[in-house]
Amino acid sequence: MVKNLKNDGLESILKAAEAGDLEAQLDAGYFYEEGIGVKKNTKEAFKWYLKAAEQGDAIAQSTIGSCYFNGDWGVKKDEAEAFKWILKAAENGAAHAQDFLGHCYESAWGTDRDEKEAFKWFLKSAELGYAPAQFDTGYCYEYGFGVEKNAKEAFKWFLKAAEQGHDAAQFFVGYYYSTSYPTEIVVEKDDKKSFEWYLKSAEQGNAWSQTNVGDCYENGIGVEKNEKEAFKWYLKAAEQNFEDGMKNIARCYEEGIGIRKNTKKAAEWRSKYEK
Repeated sequence: MVKNLKNDGLESILKAAEAGDLEAQLDAGYFYEEGIGVKKNTKEAFKWYLKAAEQGDAIAQSTIGSCYFNGDWGVKKDEAEAFKWILKAAENGAAHAQDFLGHCYESAWGTDRDEKEAFKWFLKSAELGYAPAQFDTGYCYEYGFGVEKNAKEAFKWFLKAAEQGHDAAQFFVGYYYSTSYPTEIVVEKDDKKSFEWYLKSAEQGNAWSQTNVGDCYENGIGVEKNEKEAFKWYLKAAEQNFEDGMKNIARCYEEGIGIRKNTKKAAEWRSKYEK
């Protein structure tokens, strides 16, 4: 999108933008947004993106919607105006805007709450390969949000998102493979695969998965038992103030699991989650 300033010159780009050239308007917005060749000025960036949005550019429309939603770039927060622009971007095929629109319908941001519409837009975005929407679609199928519950469909979409590195989706895939998954059997239970997916998610900082990795190491589920590793992963979750992580750390200090017994530290961790 961005032209080479040395070849085109900022002055010529701004002149073209003033004349209504869509690409130049996008470039001008980007230059002012990032402070490239000009002093950073988000109000000017908004002005140029708005002009591009009014010409139907989906990325610009999404940017304008985000500004109104967050109250950024000198614009007063206005969820109804945000919804208007996000809808335009979504209808123009922008996958991230389609997912955002789903959340608007889910949470009544600028519009009435509508679970079926939320699911419809999550699915449209997911089918374009957008990982957050694939997770959202899986979540809808998992819990019957806007669509009938369907564990097989939920797993399918969680797996698609997980394979793109989505940490929460990786947690759910790990959960489906685990022998503790409580509902219908969708995939053959495999504690090793479950552990591997939990670990992928945990390494990205997901506290649920960090706790589950700790549990796998403590009990030898899908991996060789290793209490020191269990403590390490429980601690990672606890340091994020995740209650189950803190409970496990308190228990480890109390019982000497993977660490020397220390009743004082056990009490300190208990006090954090009992507040």
